[in-house]
Order: sequence, then structure tokens, then C-alpha cells
Amino acid sequence: MERDVFVEVFETASLSKRLDKILGRAVSAETIDNYASTALSDIVDVVSDATTAYLEVADEADINSLASNAEIEDAAQKHFGLVSISEILDHISAKDDELKRIDQIIGTMPITNTVIVPTDEGVNPIVGSGNGLKEPEYLPKTKLILFVLANEFDIDLNDKEQFDIHEGTLPDNSMRTQSYRLIEANKIKRAILVCDEKGNTTYILNSEKLDNAGISSETLGHLGKDEIKTLLEGDPELGRKLKYSNNFTRNLVEYLGSDEKNVGIYRKARNPENIGRYLMPEAPEGILSINGISKALGISQDAVESAIKDLGLDHDGEFRFRNATTGGYGFSKQDQIKLKLEDTGRLAPVADEDELSFAGFATTIGSTAQTVSQVVKRHGQTIGATPEKKFSGVTTRSLSPRQQEDLRKIMEAEGFRPAPENHHNVIGIAKATGHSRVDVRRALRHLSDVPEFGETVRGIVAGRLSPDQLYSPEQISQIHEWIIKNPPRVRQ
Repeated sequence: MERDVFVEVFETASLSKRLDKILGRAVSAETIDNYASTALSDIVDVVSDATTAYLEVADEADINSLASNAEIEDAAQKHFGLVSISEILDHISAKDDELKRIDQIIGTMPITNTVIVPTDEGVNPIVGSGNGLKEPEYLPKTKLILFVLANEFDIDLNDKEQFDIHEGTLPDNSMRTQSYRLIEANKIKRAILVCDEKGNTTYILNSEKLDNAGISSETLGHLGKDEIKTLLEGDPELGRKLKYSNNFTRNLVEYLGSDEKNVGIYRKARNPENIGRYLMPEAPEGILSINGISKALGISQDAVESAIKDLGLDHDGEFRFRNATTGGYGFSKQDQIKLKLEDTGRLAPVADEDELSFAGFATTIGSTAQTVSQVVKRHGQTIGATPEKKFSGVTTRSLSPRQQEDLRKIMEAEGFRPAPENHHNVIGIAKATGHSRVDVRRALRHLSDVPEFGETVRGIVAGRLSPDQLYSPEQISQIHEWIIKNPPRVRQ
């Protein structure tokens, strides 16, 4: 019995770890040819080992109740927690078929009569018999790129509007033994120049910006490496060059998915370790990631993570959500998370159409959310409670129509309104008249007691967040005249 318990604990951890390791494999040019087929073989081995281990620890009666080897395999997988094996095998088989179709696309791609990325002038071509030259080596970078385009960017390789590829010809005595290919990923506005022969740089270019610069696909293919280098150095927004390395797949995804507006954001938004992992099947319908739950509930991911931590929940397994692989939660756990958020008051209702957030109200009076918050705090008894509600998925404090009207009156009374035309505060008067602020304030101390000076108003001048005392053109003229008649004393 002790041996059975040991075998069960050991095998459960070992088998699960093996499966996770297989599904976590990232694709590369070195592995692309056998990426799916090797995974299929390895998973079959895991299932076989799980079945053997199950037969060692299961009760004989349980085993005898199973009618076929398939039922025994299913029981073994369930016993050791190897969930969704059938779905995983179906998914990887589909990837294997997809890679075979990509081989067909590459094998039947058209070959043009032009040389793509011709050898630069001054580079010596191969001459003589060629005896003694090192045999060229190849990496299936083209295959890898097409697989990434299909899986990372959802490009249909059979749709000519989304994708096209062709190969150039090789001139006599070329140093290369394989031509460059031009891949046009129109869906994501990228042009890719790639040669599978080792030592040749891959170029990822922004086809939209090339068009704006007057560079067509045909012109691009005629450029040599030095000309492409000069082009990219002159305008880095046109594209990037990509040399082969251990990070080729990761860099490829980043370069394909970024432009001048979001360089680095695409990569930052995803765990780099998830890039290139396409063996994990998509999450089943109803399974949501933390990000998915937060979007469904209109609340922050931090709030969802906090609820999960408070509940002590584990996810229901690792799943792939589009391009990211992470933990997923089924309906039952989603309900628990929602109830927890409701109990803690963090799950706010959707705001009514006539309700406004502090920021929304601030825009109607030319102020800021911070200023509105400060006024609400000062007049809390008049305004009343401002419950949190959802505005376009963002949870924040709200104002009812009645509260908006009360707040507008309060803020207008306190001077929270744009300054009337040609009215200035002390700073504005000093600038307009050329007097110092000290002299302006000196004049105001005298004139404020003079009935003819008149009443002042309060308002907000440009560049200020809080209201100031404002003075009319007539009052500013009186201030100016008073300073002229009462110049500041000059110390002896």
C-alpha cells in the first residue's frame, strides 16, 4: 500500500510536469519542421506511461469494470489529472496539418524573373569550380514566419487579400544558393524579405509607410542589402532588420506587431515566455482568464486577483487565450469571484445615462475631477453620497442629475466659472499694466474701500484650476491711475 501511494504521488507530479513541458515548447526555425509531430509522439508516450502507472495502483475491480483499452486510458488520465488530452491531441494534429499546408504553399509559390535583394556591387561572386567551398546550410525561416503569421496574427494564408508570397531568381555566379522571398502580410501592413540560407538577414518592413514614401513592392525587391540599410537608417519607421538568434521568434512577433505608435507595447503587454507557444489548445467556451473576468465584470484585474487570493482559489488549468497562455477559471469559480466582489462592494452597477462621473462633470464646467472631488468633500452634507458606478467599463464615483445641479450652483457661487472677457486677476493686471504685483495689491487695499470702485467677481482664468478675484477693464484702469498718482516710495 505504501508503495502504491508513493507511485501515485510521484507519477501524478511527473506526468503532469511532462505534459506541461511539452505544451510549453516554443517554436523556432530549428524545431518548426517537427514541432507538432514530435509533440504528438511525446504526448502519446505520456498517456502510455500514465496507463501503465494506473494499472499498478488501481483496484482490480475498477480495472475489470472498464470495457476497452480506450476506457482504461481515459480512466488513467482522469486519475492522474491529465485533463483535456483528447482536445490537446486534436489541436496539435490540426497544427501538424497546418504545417504540412505551409510546406505546400512554399513548395508551390511563384518564382519571378527578377532578383530579390541582389548582391551589392563590390561583393565578389562565386568564381571557379567551387571545389572546397563549405556546403551551404539552411534554416526554414520562411516556414516559421508563415506559421507565426497564421497563429499570432490570425492571417489566412489562403486569402490573397491578406497574404502573398513569391521568390526571386538567382543570377549566375550568385554567392547565395537560395533566393530571397518577399512575403506580403497585407492584413497587418508588413512586407518581409527572408532567405532561408544561413547568414542572410531578414527584413521586417512597414508596407504602408513604404507606399507613403513611394516605394512599391517591386522597387523594394530590387534594393540590395546596403541600399536597404541606408533606407532604414534614413527612416527607422520604415522597418527593422532581424538577424537570426535564439530570440528570433520573439523578436519576429514584436517587430511584426509594433509600429511607431506602440513600439514595445505589444511585447510588454504579453509575457515574453508565452510567445511562440502554439501547442496549447484555445480555452474551451466559458473558461475565462483573469483578464477576461475583469473585462466581463468591468473591474480592474487587481480587484479580480485580490478576490481570488481572498477566496484561496486555484485556476482550473492552463489554457491559451488568443496569444497568451495562463490560468483559466470555469463558471463555478467565476460566480464565486463575482459574489466576493459584490460582498466587498467592489462590483459597481452600470451608471445611468443621465449620471456623470466626477471627470465627466468637470468637463461640463471647464474644471478637473480633482477640483470637483474637493468641492464635493467640502459640501458633503448638501451633495450627499456619491456611489461608485461603471462608466464605459471604468468604476468611479458618480453624480446624479440632482447632485450635478446642486454642485453646479455651489461651484458657480464659489467662482468656478470661466473669467468674463477682459477680466484679470492680480497677476494678469500686473502683466497688462506693467506694474508690479506688490503695487497692484497696494492699490487694491486702498480702492476696495472706495464705493466708486464697484463690486468684483470670481472666476477661473486660463492656466488656473481655482477661482480668483477678478477685475473689470474699468477697475483695472482705476488701479493703473492710482499707482501713477501714488508711486512706490524709493528707499534713500
